[in-house]
Amino acid sequence: LLAPLSAPSGLDRLGSRVFQSSAPLLPEAKAVARWSLLQGGFTRLAVLYPSQTSGQRAMEAFRDQVLALGGDIVALEHYVQGRDTDFRNQVVNLKRAAPQAIFVPGESRELVQIARQIAFYDLQCTLLGTSGWGHPDVIADAGRLVEGVIFADRSETEKDERRAQLFSAQYYDRYGSDPDQYAQLGFDLAAAVWDAVTTTANSREQLCRSLERRGTYQGVSGVLNWQRDDTAEGVRLYTIRDGLIVPLHPRQ
Repeated sequence: LLAPLSAPSGLDRLGSRVFQSSAPLLPEAKAVARWSLLQGGFTRLAVLYPSQTSGQRAMEAFRDQVLALGGDIVALEHYVQGRDTDFRNQVVNLKRAAPQAIFVPGESRELVQIARQIAFYDLQCTLLGTSGWGHPDVIADAGRLVEGVIFADRSETEKDERRAQLFSAQYYDRYGSDPDQYAQLGFDLAAAVWDAVTTTANSREQLCRSLERRGTYQGVSGVLNWQRDDTAEGVRLYTIRDGLIVPLHPRQ
């Protein structure tokens, strides 16, 4: 059983043949939360998140990390990804809570609209998020509205950019849309299993041992791992400045 986006943690402890991969959004959410409290100086934070499983887990990871570091979550608002296009009620409720920063994980289409409505209702705060904010469509369509957003992403060395671009092009040719996180993770999980089966695994037991020994798999969604915790290894923080993605704390 390979479970990349299941909500409960610790499923891999149910048995030796259960593998729960760390979803990319979780270490990203934790990294942003730590920066917000320890470097950003924020103590009052809010979350606007998509209500499907991955969004729920990203919200929980961010919320739990903030609370563990002594911060306050002053508002939690959600929306239905792929269906909701008007975020007025959520933004108005967030404005009433007066957060210093808002954590918004999500896909590029919703993020653009959310940024526009946050600006329209004059919600003065810092935008925080995960890798979706670095999508070229967000920067192109939202423009100055996303200047200064702080988001986490895997470092470029952690991603197989060539394979990711090829996969996106082939996916678009077949389905007429860009692949979302589910498509990317599904492809990577299938590829990891296929690689094991075609090289060393000739039985169920050998497949399990192969996955355990491998530890991580570098794919189109980033790096999958079978670790029992959601570590932030390989996650970097970025901001948008003058329409460009730049490291938040560039290395000297």
